[in-house]
Amino acid sequence: MRSDALLQIVLGAILLSVIGIRLYYMRSMRLPSKGRQGRGVKVSLRFRLGMLCGFALIATALVNPAWMSWSCLPLPLALRWCGAVLGVLAVCLLFWVHHSLGKNFSPQLRIRQEHALCTSGLYQWVRHPMYTILFMLSIAWLVGLANWLVGVFWLTIQTIVIGKRIDREEAELLEHFGDEYRAYMKRTGRFLPRLR
Repeated sequence: MRSDALLQIVLGAILLSVIGIRLYYMRSMRLPSKGRQGRGVKVSLRFRLGMLCGFALIATALVNPAWMSWSCLPLPLALRWCGAVLGVLAVCLLFWVHHSLGKNFSPQLRIRQEHALCTSGLYQWVRHPMYTILFMLSIAWLVGLANWLVGVFWLTIQTIVIGKRIDREEAELLEHFGDEYRAYMKRTGRFLPRLR
């Protein structure tokens, strides 16, 4: 099997893994919410729509790269494999983050009835590791597919949605957890571990 064909298979497996993880946790962790239900629904819907468009771009680039040849980058195959490795790492971290969150996971901004502050897994060092992982995946798609359109689309959608969501999310967590969340903010980084 040619190395570039194997790369396409690995990138396809990454795509299916990301979709599978997200769908599993979105469906299995639905619980009643407390207080203001549905805050951030518009952002969540935009995020989902953006992700669907992004997944469609990736699928197109995987199924028939010639259709998107106009947006290809002349990256060496070894560098593209580095993108695939980053994607595999991101999938593993994405699973870990979702598993750590468990029933606290919600694609919308909401506090669940028995919501607990998650400080295990990657959350012991970073407050929002899922967002960091989504950026990792964007870079993995850019480099692995060697396609600037896919990469720029994913990076742009992540930046817009996360930029609009992050402050509101932290405000909700501060409102619900108070001093516990303030102390957590002091010892963790927002997207990357805090340098001590």
